[in-house]
Amino acid sequence: MRKLTFLDGFMGLAFLVALVIRLTGLGSIPLNDSEAKWAFQALELARGGSTVGAETGVILWSSLLFGLLGGSNFLARFIPAFIGSWIVFTPIFFQKKFGNVTTVIFSFGLALDPLLVGISRHVDGLSMSITLACLAAGFWYWRKDLMFGLCLGIYLITGPSAWLGLTILGVIVLVNRIFLSEKKDNADLQKGILVHWKSIFLGLGISLFVFGTLLMFTPTGISGALEGLAAYWNSWKGNLENQYSAGMIIMAVLNYLLMPVLLGISGMIQGIRSKNKEDLKMTAWVLSTLLVLIIYPGFEIRHLAWISPLFWIIAARQISKISWKPRKGPSLLMGVVTLVMMVFILINFNTLVNSLEPGLRLSAIGISFLIILLTGFLVWWGWSFDEARFGFGLGVLIILMGLTFAGAWRSAGLNGKINLEMTNLSPAFVDSDLMDISIGDLSEWNTGEREFLDVVSLGVQSPAVDWMMRDLVNYQEVNSITAGENPDIIIAASDAVLGQTELYTGQEFTLREIPIWDGLTARQWIGWLMRRELMVNQETILLWARSDLFPGTISNKSTGE
Repeated sequence: MRKLTFLDGFMGLAFLVALVIRLTGLGSIPLNDSEAKWAFQALELARGGSTVGAETGVILWSSLLFGLLGGSNFLARFIPAFIGSWIVFTPIFFQKKFGNVTTVIFSFGLALDPLLVGISRHVDGLSMSITLACLAAGFWYWRKDLMFGLCLGIYLITGPSAWLGLTILGVIVLVNRIFLSEKKDNADLQKGILVHWKSIFLGLGISLFVFGTLLMFTPTGISGALEGLAAYWNSWKGNLENQYSAGMIIMAVLNYLLMPVLLGISGMIQGIRSKNKEDLKMTAWVLSTLLVLIIYPGFEIRHLAWISPLFWIIAARQISKISWKPRKGPSLLMGVVTLVMMVFILINFNTLVNSLEPGLRLSAIGISFLIILLTGFLVWWGWSFDEARFGFGLGVLIILMGLTFAGAWRSAGLNGKINLEMTNLSPAFVDSDLMDISIGDLSEWNTGEREFLDVVSLGVQSPAVDWMMRDLVNYQEVNSITAGENPDIIIAASDAVLGQTELYTGQEFTLREIPIWDGLTARQWIGWLMRRELMVNQETILLWARSDLFPGTISNKSTGE
């Protein structure tokens, strides 16, 4: 039996951190329309249905949980969050190549990456696609062909994002073949592929049979995977002019990828200067991925998560190159000054949003930078440039780590402002819990149970509302309702006019809060980066409850009834 090592302990800790940040409060945020669409398909499948949409993996596997434990927000998001956590084991495959220190840093980077955390808490297959792509790459590197085939089969049923990943892989392979590979490398690669086809196809077949059809209990899972391919193909038929401005993409990188991108770009520049083969390959892979994302008509900010693992590899290698030998007092002084001044700069940026004297705040920021530069010059002059550089780098590294953790916390929605994140598929149903409680209380008062009132959704096209009503016995969607029909509760648009013969009492609920990203000023962008403050457009709906359902009221029927 192999003895446990410190590396095993660190990897286990990284996995625990990944699980905690991804599962904490997972069910407290209501599903948005995009999530509810797939969650409802999984619930229908658990109840005996057969329809499987493009997000095949999350639908099939969530249906098993729903069949055992019932539908809930937590279980709807559990599969993407749980599988997404396994990405932290990717560095293990390359431990002999990069060393223990790089492996551990890389693993914790993947555990706390804000983009990877954010996408793993949504009901779709993106986080699963990226995780399985990384694990498959690792098994390919180890030449574990059966395991590679198993991962590849599961990967193919994770939805349209799997095909985006294959497109990125195709471009990376093409660039490698043209610019980076030698003839000997190509010959060895082709030989390896020819030898191991059988094992790969065996693993592929097993995974498609087991995970793609649930042992043939849901054979429509295969058609769902093909629907994912069709959805991805159709996404290329859209307008090539992207919906996201360059400024919005830059702000997304500053918020979600600041640490890996800064360190990654530094490593890429060093690699190009030194002409290091491995660094040149990583640079080519990053640029190839960016190229695909730039020209992809269906690009979303969340798709930037495809480059997160690549940047984290380079970033981890950069951090591991730092000489951590015992340092003299001046370098530690430089580190403390840098850290304190950077915190002071962030505080001033935060107060700049609503400051009546922005010039004063900008002056304070400028003075803080000058203090850092002056301290660095004095340490360089009095001791050495290496001491000054180490202290400055240490202070900046601590700040970047703090910003990364803060970004992960926010992208997980743990700050209560999930609707203001760029990683969202669509806005969440803001007042879902309040409406659910209101309906449940009325039902319990009148029937003794919380699910037995007649509820009608009148022209409200929202899968999130349908998901909230999933446990109601008598719930239906209609486009019109006659005056003589008087259901217990009617949910309608805020401008809808009811013509029922009974008196109804209405209450307004917020359905969606849609962030306004266009035309933001510099101060407004700073407000979003620092505080998650942003103007939104609210979309509301009305819940009309028949007045005689309330305690102490009398039905007001029309004459003759």
